[in-house]
Amino acid sequence: MGAIAKNIRAHKALIGEGVKMAVMVKANAYGMGAVEVGRWLEARGLADYLMVAYVDEGVALRRADVGLPIMVLSAEPHAFGACIAMDLEPILYSASHIAVFIDAWQQQGAPERRVHIELNSGMNRLGLDRDEVESVGRLLKRHPQLRVA
Repeated sequence: MGAIAKNIRAHKALIGEGVKMAVMVKANAYGMGAVEVGRWLEARGLADYLMVAYVDEGVALRRADVGLPIMVLSAEPHAFGACIAMDLEPILYSASHIAVFIDAWQQQGAPERRVHIELNSGMNRLGLDRDEVESVGRLLKRHPQLRVA
């Protein structure tokens, strides 16, 4: 844990004040225990966000009373309900993915919700393509309670 703290402090010194720090705890914090690492980071104020690969990893952190915002890299549509119920912040990567999330969110009657939007930056794996950005912007404007974090 001391090495983690040292690394985070070194990165924070490089990026400066006012920049948030997200710490990856997917895959059980790479074998170190996501719950233990998440609680430890939160107690020391070393992370602004935790990041997980899948919704079930975020659910485990929430069930362990980890209160930091949790970003989900690969939120699958079948898990959107749990994502919403447990206040997890999915990364949404296409117009259809966003539309399915909005449907799930509206069905649950959840209050304001934070999401992250992935843009295709050239790797052509996931993310909104340039021609989708405008239509997604209009879609998000129709749902102002859905906050792009």
